[in-house]
Amino acid sequence: MQLQETEQNVFPLSKTRSIRGNRRLVREKTLQILVAYYVSNTETNVLFNHIFYRDFLLDEEKKEETSENQKLLSREEITEVLSDTLIDWKNEDIAFATSLMNHCLNNYELIISLIKEISENWEIDRIAPIDKTIIIMGATELINFPDIPIKATINEAIELSKKYSSEKSPAFINGLLEKIKKHFLEKGLINKSERGEK
Repeated sequence: MQLQETEQNVFPLSKTRSIRGNRRLVREKTLQILVAYYVSNTETNVLFNHIFYRDFLLDEEKKEETSENQKLLSREEITEVLSDTLIDWKNEDIAFATSLMNHCLNNYELIISLIKEISENWEIDRIAPIDKTIIIMGATELINFPDIPIKATINEAIELSKKYSSEKSPAFINGLLEKIKKHFLEKGLINKSERGEK
């Protein structure tokens, strides 16, 4: 399923705090969307709007049918509970996120089969979904984003794993991405511009 360009439908967030979006935040949000997609098979457009723009779908009818202690939160309660710093996304951030996500979805089978081939003593099902997704994102950047240096891609994957995964994940992900990089270079799949040199 391909992510389509979306209209910004911003969920009400903090009116006093905001930060500028950047590629690291884009990667974090893309990771969240892809993991949610892989485990729930929810449409990527719904996940994208929810995670990038904090757009929630509320089931008002279901809320009325539930007992008092099982009610879904109201929109105002959700706003309060999820009050967060608004991220001011630039068009290029959204374009990068959309492109990264679509390439990850398109490359999924290729990269999963490559992980199976090169991961020693690890069955694919034993790799945590977050780690698997970080590897897919890193491998995708290597072959589909010629302007991003290889070293930057691998470093960003390691940083994502430090923030979102286990203590041993950074070394594991680094090792696998290095093997994937070597494989891609041998097959001529990495075409980096001068800025994205090997």
